[in-house]
Order: sequence, then structure tokens, then C-alpha cells
Amino acid sequence: MDKVLRLPRDPSKSSKNGEAIMAVMPLKINRLQRFPTLFWVVNTLELFERGAYYGVMGYFSYHLKYNLHFTEDVIGILSAILLALLYFVPIIAAGFAKKIGYRKTLLMAFAVLIPAYALMAYAHSPFSFFFLILIWGIGAGAFKPMVSATIAHVTGEERRNLAYYIYYLTINLGAFIVPLAIGIFIPEAMARFTFILAAVLITVNLLITLLFYTDPVEIDPSTRVGEVFVNMARVLSDRKFAVLIAIYSGFFMMFSTMHTFLPLYMKDFRLMPSWFTTPLLATINPLTILVAGPILSKFSSKKDSLKLMITGMSIFTLGLFILGFFPLGPALIVGIIIFSVGEFITHPNFISYVSKIAPSEKVALYMGYAFLPSAIGLVFGSTVGGFLYRFLAVEMHMPRAFWAVFISIGLLTIFNFVLYNTRFGAVRPSAGVPAILPNKSATLPFLLLIPVVLISSFSLGSVTYFGVEGEGAWEEEGEYVLTRVESDEMEGNRLLEGQSATYTLNLYTPNVKSLNITIKWVDEPDMRRFGREYQNQPDYFAAYLTPPNGTRIPFEEVTNPNPIGGEGELRVTYVYDGGERPPYYNATGDYIVEVQMVFAGDYRPRVGVIGFQDDGNDFTISYDYAYYQRVD
Repeated sequence: MDKVLRLPRDPSKSSKNGEAIMAVMPLKINRLQRFPTLFWVVNTLELFERGAYYGVMGYFSYHLKYNLHFTEDVIGILSAILLALLYFVPIIAAGFAKKIGYRKTLLMAFAVLIPAYALMAYAHSPFSFFFLILIWGIGAGAFKPMVSATIAHVTGEERRNLAYYIYYLTINLGAFIVPLAIGIFIPEAMARFTFILAAVLITVNLLITLLFYTDPVEIDPSTRVGEVFVNMARVLSDRKFAVLIAIYSGFFMMFSTMHTFLPLYMKDFRLMPSWFTTPLLATINPLTILVAGPILSKFSSKKDSLKLMITGMSIFTLGLFILGFFPLGPALIVGIIIFSVGEFITHPNFISYVSKIAPSEKVALYMGYAFLPSAIGLVFGSTVGGFLYRFLAVEMHMPRAFWAVFISIGLLTIFNFVLYNTRFGAVRPSAGVPAILPNKSATLPFLLLIPVVLISSFSLGSVTYFGVEGEGAWEEEGEYVLTRVESDEMEGNRLLEGQSATYTLNLYTPNVKSLNITIKWVDEPDMRRFGREYQNQPDYFAAYLTPPNGTRIPFEEVTNPNPIGGEGELRVTYVYDGGERPPYYNATGDYIVEVQMVFAGDYRPRVGVIGFQDDGNDFTISYDYAYYQRVD
């Protein structure tokens, strides 16, 4: 019989921060054929939904900072709002699904997610992202419990472990495959298209649900959705469990840095080559779990849960120390691999530990709220982390100090776990597991390391910051020279009144620094008809530029409308200020110019009121751009 880490019987009532990636065991093909069709349908939904989510998260922080120029504290707050919804909406959605049906809940979730993802591709302000993240979080949170609950209903108990292994494998495959594809095929300057891709993947899920998904259980209209809050209050009234939640939240405060600040750290301090994008960085964690999971699962299957939790948190903290205190590319990769191993060991054993300390008659109830440390730690860590990253890493150029704060949280969490077990005892007597506690004095070094880590992080000094408005010291090194290229004027463009047209400027040169575009037109000459002279009135144009980052910029009205008989002009200047050292490609790509013929001045007589209509006008577009050219 395969040795596996035992899962809760209904993992829909447990959680992991990004997803539970617990038991891993060898697959046997003949066993896969025994699962019903609905099992494979919901796993397909999970694959696409998680692919959409992690694909977007791969570029999320980078896009907000480098393309839209949001500050780090704003990025942290937006991430916290999303995470809060992802962990609190499911408890309502689970009861809601019992009341109206799983299928309707899924369809509603997808119907909300599709426009949320699609509109974020065109959002440019923190307020618009705040509104769309609310919709995103509600949709993703409503979807979150549906798949695991469906699997619980359609699989027998004898195959439950294998079923959930496939489920967790699907999650990590989605978290690996889609960001990998995005990192290869979607450049940083076009990061907004990841939102479009996510909308497409969710649309596929909507169609799959409409065609193939059926409710696994009967609808119960008498279900009281508000009962979940009553149960939460009942669980938190247990002081022992409430303290455990508070302590374990520290682990997820550390984990909150993974998707929000780790990508910024890599880019801001230029730890990896320019081709290594943040979605590629996001693939290291799921790949580590996919590769190392089977080995780690066998290693941990017979060990004490508490010892494994402390071991896992220690490994996770070590990973943060390596990537944070050694700002180098190899250290970044090694650190992520190490903390991924620590993550894998820690959380499954927390779920196991909760099942052992809960009163025997309330195990299911306690397991249902084991997600609370994830919610508290991720939300609080993202919010506080945004302000800390901006102050310590960006303004003071001391990323080690930023990581030292979270490393210290990890060390304090480990120490508090030992105190917790000294005060409350390890497990209930009926759990059948001996209370093997770590030696209290043996964990004292964890507490003593905190001031050492904090002091050393400041004493090691600053690190060169290359982020938005960074030092840009490379401009003085003489390796690159700013070169300007003039374009030929594009003649013969004509628009009728009320019409608009779009033109694409393909700037595929690397290291683009600035672009100037000018639109000109000349007032038509006066005309004579029936012996009378008619004067042409001014024309009015409007134009907008959309660079690769998706920001829509209006043209400056130099002379608009044109003077009678004179020339009209619109002009726009786009300057890329990312601060990267060449070669970079963030300003390379398609620049979309939208021209609108708003009003064409008619021909009016010099004396009288009846004239002739002017239907439009011709205009020209010219541009020049500057880029950093390497000096050989």
C-alpha cells in the first residue's frame, strides 16, 4: 500500500494559502479510469481557473508598478483586498451553493470573472483597479470551494486521497504551465494582455460548465448561509484554537511576500537578466513542488506534525534569508526552491495538527476554519509589506532590511509555537499521537536571532536600486548613446466628420526612451460659387496615443481648431522612465494612434447665412523617437 500523508475527508473545509498542495503519491493509470466524468470536468475547470489566476499574478505587481506607475504601498493594499476576498467569500459561497446549486454558483462566478479580467487590461488608475479587484475577488472566491466540494461528493472514500492528489496536481500544473507560457510569449511591456488571456480561459470554463457540469448533490433551499458566521464565532471562542490561529498567521505573513513583493525585488534590484520575466519567476515554486512533492510526502508521512511544522517554517525562513540577504540571481533561485520545500512541509502538517488538537466531536467544524491564519497573515502581510517595501527597499535602498522584518516574523512564529504547546499541550488524548514537544531551551536561539538579523540587515548597507526613477547610473558609463530617429511624414490620410481611424507605429527597437508624434492639417481654401465667396471655417481634430503599457494619453492641442486659412496641429510626447539598464524592452512594441475628426468647419458666405457643408479634411502624421544605442 502506498504511504501517503492523510488528508481531511472533506478538503473543501480546509485550505492552504495558494492552494493545498498536500499529499503526493504515485499515480496508477488503471485507478484513474474509475473516476466519474464530473471529476475530470471539475479538474479541467480548476486547471484553467488557476492558470488564469496565477498567470495574472505573475505580472500583477510588475504591471502595476512599471507600466502604470503605482506605488508599492498601493500595490500592497490592492493585493490585500484581493486576498481578503479570496479567503472570506468562499465561506459564504459554500453555503450559497447548497442553497441555489453548485452549477448556478459556478456560472455566476465565471460571469463575474470574465469582465473583471477583461476590463483590468484597460484600467489605469488605483480606483479602477480597486473596483475591478472587488469583482475579481468575489468571482474567484465563489469558485474556490466548488471544485473541492464537488470532488468530495463524486468520489468514494477509498479513492479520496488519490482524487485530491490529482486535484492538487492540477492546481500546480495550472500555476506552472500558464505563467511559463506567458513568460515566454508575452513581453513585459504588453503585460496587460495577461488579463485578456485570463478572460479567455474563464470563458472556456463557462462553456465547459454550461455543457458538461451537473450538480453533484440536491439543492437545499432551507440552507442558512449566515450559519457560517455563527460557527466561526463558536470556533474562535475556543481560546486554544484562537491563539493557534494568531500564531500561525505569522507564517502566512512571510508567505505574503511571494506573489506581491518578490517580483518587484527581482526587477527593482536587477537580480536576473532582462529576459527572465516575473512570470518565469512565478514558475519556480510550483515546479519545485511538482518535482520534490513525492519525495517530501513519503518523508513526512510518519513524522510528528508539530516537529514537521517547525522544521518546515525553519526551512522557509532559511529560504527568505538566502534570497533576501544575498541580492544575486542564483541566491534568488535557490532561496525560492528552499522556501517552496518549507511551504510544502509546513501547511499540510498544520491541517493535520488542527485535526489532532480539536475536540473529537468538533474536528470537522475546526477544520472548516483552518483557513483563517492564511487569510489573516496574507492580508496583514500584504498591507504592511507594501509600506515597508516602499520605505526600506525603494526609498532607503535597503532590501535586506525589508526581508529581515519578515525573517524575524518567521523566527518569532517558531518560538511562539513552542510556547503555545508548553502552555496548552500538544494534542488531545484521543488523537493517538504522543505529545513530543521540542525542547524549549533549544528554540531560544530562534528568538535571539531576531536582533542579529535586523541589525545585520542595516549594517550590510544599501543595494543599487534600478526600479522606476532609479539611479540609472548606466547612462554615465558610456556603453550606450541616446540616438534619435526621424520618420517620413505619412501623407494622404483623410477623415470625414465624425469618423475616427487608428494607426499602429511598430517600434521594435530595444531601449526606446521617448516618442514624439505630430498630427497636422491645413484649412481648405475658400471657394467661389455663383459669383459669391465662401470662407472655410476651422476644423477640429482629437487624438490619443496608447503605448505598449496600455495607458491612453491625449494629444496636446497646439493649434486646435486651426486658424481660418491656417494650419492645425496636435502633438504628444511619450517618455519611458522605467530606469532600467539597457538592454530593455518595456517600451518596445506597438504604439496605437487614434485620430478623430470631431468637427469639419463648413463653407460660410462672407455676407449671409446659407453656405455649403464641408465633409472632412486631410491630415498628416509624423513622428520621431529616441533609443539607447550600444556603442561597440
